[in-house]
Amino acid sequence: KPADSKVFLAGRGAGNVVNELNILGFETDVCEIEKRMEEIGENYFGLTKNTNIIIDDARHAIKVTKKKYDVVILDISAGENQPNNLYTIEGFSDIKKMMKPDAALFVHYPTVLNAPDGLALKSIRKTMDAAGFHTEFINTSPDVNGVWEYILFATIDGSSLTEKNFDRRDHFADPFNFPL
Repeated sequence: KPADSKVFLAGRGAGNVVNELNILGFETDVCEIEKRMEEIGENYFGLTKNTNIIIDDARHAIKVTKKKYDVVILDISAGENQPNNLYTIEGFSDIKKMMKPDAALFVHYPTVLNAPDGLALKSIRKTMDAAGFHTEFINTSPDVNGVWEYILFATIDGSSLTEKNFDRRDHFADPFNFPL
């Protein structure tokens, strides 16, 4: 999507995704249920402040918004805290209502697809399909059985990422010396 595209991000965390969206020049609305994450992100992770912050439960914020977005990102799955109220046909139907016809939806989910806990990710995909999305799995690891992060990519119009090139480095980490 071009710069100035409208993005809705559910789950701010420390701000890595927010900063990457800002680097791309997107207009981002960030929904975060925990107000303290703003201070943590700004003080310890270099979170930039040029985004619209919505302190709310993502399901509620999605249900009441009147805006239409080019990209919707759900980055709210972590460990035992799953947004089960969003991972329903009704939740994904509400997300569809906030998306432009050619918009993309990304759902981040940490798991191993072929392990027993991968069943949750497969179930989410089936639910998204039942809500009318065309979905694909994106594995962030070259090892299919590696413990990495999966992304569900979904569209309303059937667009696919399989033939796209996304050679782009994550610049957020540049000032930090993170171990691999």
